[in-house]
Amino acid sequence: MVTEKSGKAIKRINYDYDFTRIIKRSNLNYILDTNNKVAKVYQYDQGEKDNPYQYAYTGDINILATITYNKETYSVIAIDEHAFAYCTGLNSVIIPEGVTQIGQYAFKDCSNMTNIILPNNLTNIGEEAFNGCSSLTKINIPKSMTTINKWAFSGCGLTSVDIPDHVMKINDYAFSDCSNLTSVTISEGVTSIGGHAFYNCSSLTNILIPNSVNSIGEGSFSQNYSLVSATIGNGVVNIGPFAFFECSSLTDLVVGSSVTSIEDAAFWGCNALTAVTLNSNPLISASRSTYYSYMESTFGKQVKNYIIGPNVNRIGDGAFYACTLMKSVIIPEGVTSIGEYAFSGCSGLQSITSFIEEPFGCSNSWNYVTKSIPLYVPAGTKEKYKNTDGWNEFTNIIELDDETTGIHNCIQSHKEQTYYSLDGHLQYGKPTKKGVYVVNGKKKIIR
Repeated sequence: MVTEKSGKAIKRINYDYDFTRIIKRSNLNYILDTNNKVAKVYQYDQGEKDNPYQYAYTGDINILATITYNKETYSVIAIDEHAFAYCTGLNSVIIPEGVTQIGQYAFKDCSNMTNIILPNNLTNIGEEAFNGCSSLTKINIPKSMTTINKWAFSGCGLTSVDIPDHVMKINDYAFSDCSNLTSVTISEGVTSIGGHAFYNCSSLTNILIPNSVNSIGEGSFSQNYSLVSATIGNGVVNIGPFAFFECSSLTDLVVGSSVTSIEDAAFWGCNALTAVTLNSNPLISASRSTYYSYMESTFGKQVKNYIIGPNVNRIGDGAFYACTLMKSVIIPEGVTSIGEYAFSGCSGLQSITSFIEEPFGCSNSWNYVTKSIPLYVPAGTKEKYKNTDGWNEFTNIIELDDETTGIHNCIQSHKEQTYYSLDGHLQYGKPTKKGVYVVNGKKKIIR
């Protein structure tokens, strides 16, 4: 039996058939189930010990749709695990419509294969089926597919990928290390993106994650050095740790309205990131207290524009560590804890506004922040803040008047001319209705 180059034996898929007889047709091995009259493409003949791949398949392959054996017709329904693995002389493959399964490792490291035609009714592509097909620049994923398995296209030469709407899951490392990939279209219907699914796709420039996706796994888009913009849809609930780790060209990030947690170092090393729009109330977490969490923060130190939803209840350790360009911060009334070093090193802060009615201790949250800047607090709470650890380090605590404290559902932003109504609602653009608004923290009459 052919094994991986590491010597590890390949585990076979149970097709619920009894494949027992091997025959050769058109220089390909097929294995037959004589009871059900079906066949699958089988691995090439084993070579000598010092050259196990001497009989590997080569050239342009056209897989038969049917085979005749002993005057009986067999339908070809699958490509066996490892069938074409390490066939470096393989150029192209046409797979007939009757094939529904491609086994794991089936085309692994076919490094010179430039073209493959997949059947429209294909339902399964096994793990690592096309891993290392570095010359394969395009693939048409059939609409009959519901899952892209682990490492299925890892290390391929793909330049663009269109994932159809019937696919629900993109599993771990599915398109990792596709360094030529510049464009990915993820259709509505995909619900989860696995860990490191698009890791080290170093030519990818933008990504739009549709509303159907609910989770982004650990390191999913990490080290995509050319990624400039990312829009995360309104269905995403969780952004996993290191999800966009070291996307060093990322400048613009929009987070959808359903995100409840952004995990450790999700955007660590995104040092070009200057604008973050949070349309939800995420728990910003760095709970593992890793080096990356503390030293660059969840988002990266260059961010200066934030819009944060109204119901954030916890700001985790190191969440905004060393965001030196942040000018001001508004903390919603629902926040119940601020972690250690959460705003430490935010040396550019010029004001802090807290709507927390019952302040809690937050020692070490504000290290290296100038303590003489204004700390605005709700009316009647100044003494509470003066007697609470962390807050009592500030020397210029100012109570907000009743009109201003109407802004409880706070939005954090540093964009020019950001307007709010007096009840705290963000106005998209300059208001057309006459009245009093809050503009960049100051009341202004619109006539």
